Amino acid sequence: MKRIILAMFVICFSILCIGCNSREKNYNQKDELMEEDNQNIEDIFNENDTKSQTIAQFGFGFISENFSEREVYEYNGKEVCIPYYVEGMEEKVKADFGLMFFVDGIPQPYRIRRKNGTVTEEQFMHKFSLGYNEREEFDVVFTPVAGKKGDRIGVISATILKPDFIPEDENRPVYGVYHSLAANKPSEIYFKSEFVNEKELRGYSKYVLEDIPEELKSNVGSEAKCIR
Repeated sequence: MKRIILAMFVICFSILCIGCNSREKNYNQKDELMEEDNQNIEDIFNENDTKSQTIAQFGFGFISENFSEREVYEYNGKEVCIPYYVEGMEEKVKADFGLMFFVDGIPQPYRIRRKNGTVTEEQFMHKFSLGYNEREEFDVVFTPVAGKKGDRIGVISATILKPDFIPEDENRPVYGVYHSLAANKPSEIYFKSEFVNEKELRGYSKYVLEDIPEELKSNVGSEAKCIR
């Protein structure tokens, strides 16, 4: 009888030990899985950090003593002269962009007059390639394309990112963020005298009509064409 009781005690004790060992193994497996999951999550974030990159960072705008107020420039029969600046702000990547101006919503051809006295040719867009902390200050000079005496019309500047970028696949062009437009707060031109512009304004006639890729149209939800 004593032997039977002893045998039962040994069996019960063995079962308890096996249960504790299995629980410990389960806990260890759970800990290993949690550590593996945490490592995978960390790897994903590290991978995303590695893949993400800055395309360009730059500043641009009207030079003004009081940026909180809207700057007003006067047209008195002579060319409008607007102090302006551009600046690169990224250490590792050069900022490549084009600069345009719009007067009353119309693209405005302009010249750049630098501090050393040099003046560029008149163009609708001037291009810049600036390194980190590289800053240029100059005057934007033009005769307005619109307006008459007494008018107060807006003048706004805008940048185009990577204007020289051309997609590798011409059949299915994808631009991403390239050629995207960014603008700042508009200023104003006050016409003190009658507007005089002897130049004939003509629309830009060089363009290519292309179909937008299907994957882009699906995001928009409607058919469209793109002109560049």
